[in-house]
Amino acid sequence: MRIQAVIDRLEQDKAVILLGEEEQQIVWPLSKLPPGVSAGQVLQIDVVIDEAATKQAEAESKALLQEIIERQAK
Repeated sequence: MRIQAVIDRLEQDKAVILLGEEEQQIVWPLSKLPPGVSAGQVLQIDVVIDEAATKQAEAESKALLQEIIERQAK
């Protein structure tokens, strides 16, 4: 999924960004945007699921839950 966003304004070390046709407002650190961005520029944001990271997080959660269960059983 690709979302179009517009940089509405810059405030100190943050950018106010309007997302999509609804112009949902978010505040984003300038350090996480391409160098030299300015108000009025249009961004393209790709939203994808990271399957590998999701599986790793699930495995870590299951391991933690198992550890908690084992501690309570003692």
